[in-house]
Amino acid sequence: MSRPVLLMLVAFAWLSMPAAATAHGPCNCSFPQLGEPGVTVRARTPAYRIVFNPRPGDYVREMRDTGYASAYQPEAPTRTVLSRDVNAPVRPATFRVPEVPPGVYLVLIYDGSEGGSHSTWDYFHVIGSPPMVREVSAAAGATPDSDGGSPLFVALGFAGGALAGAAAVGLLRRSHRTKRSR
Repeated sequence: MSRPVLLMLVAFAWLSMPAAATAHGPCNCSFPQLGEPGVTVRARTPAYRIVFNPRPGDYVREMRDTGYASAYQPEAPTRTVLSRDVNAPVRPATFRVPEVPPGVYLVLIYDGSEGGSHSTWDYFHVIGSPPMVREVSAAAGATPDSDGGSPLFVALGFAGGALAGAAAVGLLRRSHRTKRSR
């Protein structure tokens, strides 16, 4: 076989290979989306693998290139919270939120399509007690409120945010029930 023919065959084979699937999301398919570690989350999409707080290297290239890597929480562990055979995805998939610090986490969901490479994603907001406020001595020239505010105001702000999030989840559920009953 001549060299030009061989190069054309290699180029054709390379171009006809399926590209790696991109991740579509957020899917808004997991409920609840707000809670404490240990809560059971239900995803309304098929899944054979679910990764909680995936490392940026776990994302498909398109997600890394568009800034989703900033969702990674380096102080928290990356956990595979569901793992099954790629040919046996479950629907609905459920998982428990691992022990992680409070914050917003990305959840990467592989559904088994496109040879197992297709994924979608969603967010989960882990709630917990507000971070401790560090005391700064007056000798260092700091005023009592210069370190971010009074612990009472921090706690009230966090509680207000949690209530707003819970209200949003309630409205989403109510909207979902209304759509389902039609």
